[in-house]
Amino acid sequence: MVEDIITGLSRIKWLFVIARNSTFVYKDKAIDVKQVGRELGVRYLLEGSVRKAGTQVRVTGQLIDTASATHVWAQRYDRAFHDICALQDELTMSVVAAIEPTLRQAEIERAKRKRPDSLDAYDLYLRALPLVFTAMPEFSDQALPLLKRAVAIEPDYAVAHAYIAWCYESRHLRGGLHDDSRAAGLRHARLAIATGGDDATALAVAGFVIGVLERDYQGVFNAFDRAMALSPSSAQAFGFSSCIRAWAGDSPTSVEHAETASARSIH
Repeated sequence: MVEDIITGLSRIKWLFVIARNSTFVYKDKAIDVKQVGRELGVRYLLEGSVRKAGTQVRVTGQLIDTASATHVWAQRYDRAFHDICALQDELTMSVVAAIEPTLRQAEIERAKRKRPDSLDAYDLYLRALPLVFTAMPEFSDQALPLLKRAVAIEPDYAVAHAYIAWCYESRHLRGGLHDDSRAAGLRHARLAIATGGDDATALAVAGFVIGVLERDYQGVFNAFDRAMALSPSSAQAFGFSSCIRAWAGDSPTSVEHAETASARSIH
């Protein structure tokens, strides 16, 4: 199960995940999380346990900030023990799906605490995300300068290009249907797909923007399929795919992807 969770987390492009052989040296030992963070060079530590009683299995997990030794996330999963492979897959997916948004929010809060003159491309991207997620033009206008600064620092920052595209999509649909916003959205969405072939979030967001603004369904479906293969735990990829496939008239797949997105979402 540990190996599966490590593999699942490693598929999330923006995470740096320590390999199994490095982490298992701490197994069955009392640890100082701050020391482990320094030794491994990581900001967060995921630890947990698996217990079996009769036909029931209990898996616990907790995510700890190694700088402050505070809990960021904790959860307990109780399941019936029948098909061990199916159980392992379900629990792995549940843990990975819960950790990604939790870590993202923790990183957003960390970026907010940094001095403006010390922000790098990643920090700028994080500061923009809460504004982007409103999907409203007035907040998109605030997010765009941050994201544009990020791609000025890192021109091939695929996920930043994807969220720039989403901001322009919001401005186009809810800000007057201006052609310049539509053109900018499509330009950055295509840049995101061109540079983000291994980034599930970039592919999903960019695919959604192109699907909304241009209805290039076949190209969009290819982007969604790649995103879902890269990150099967991504509620965002399945949710966006559901929307666009519904507009394209593929109701069965749209329903299937909507149900998967709902199952993957912790909200």
